[in-house]
Amino acid sequence: MMTKSLYLLGAVLSLTIANAFAADSTITISGYVRDNACAVAGESKDFTVDLMDNAAKQFNTIGATTPVVPFRIVLSPCGSSVTAVKVGFTGVADNDNTSLLKLDSGASAAAGMGCRFSMVSRRCCR
Repeated sequence: MMTKSLYLLGAVLSLTIANAFAADSTITISGYVRDNACAVAGESKDFTVDLMDNAAKQFNTIGATTPVVPFRIVLSPCGSSVTAVKVGFTGVADNDNTSLLKLDSGASAAAGMGCRFSMVSRRCCR
């Protein structure tokens, strides 16, 4: 019985000692800061994209889309080392398809539809 108690005591002390060693360890974190920030240019802030009038019969199947309505988002100034940018849109997800943004509700709002943005031009960083 005494032997089993000593083994158990040894195991507990080992765990305690391991924790003590962990408290004395050093963690080094390194990184690199790049000059790659961009800002949205003044002409690309607070604007409206007119999706035009579309007939309901255009949307007779799941995945049907409107004609492409191009718009630009100008990023300037950008750092000298920028080689790519990532643009995202946020909003409330559609209830039926969470990969789409939900349309505003109201008496005249379209039902059974959501909004998706697609990249037409991938021109970047001139």
